[in-house]
Amino acid sequence: MTNPCFHCTDRHPVCHDTCERYKAWQEFHAAEVADKRRRNDACTIHKNDFDEEFWHGNPQRRRRRRRHR
Repeated sequence: MTNPCFHCTDRHPVCHDTCERYKAWQEFHAAEVADKRRRNDACTIHKNDFDEEFWHGNPQRRRRRRRHR
């Protein structure tokens, strides 16, 4: 949904204080932004969210093999 001020014929200086269409759009837009932020936060990986043992694997398998000469 676009801003209702786009191509508005009733537009005048400081009309955002009195325009009912703008107030309704502003509430809708704030809810839309909050929902988008909530959905993005659900996909965010934070510093301490991962299981270190799973991430780095089994340390027993990671031993270096000696080269035989």
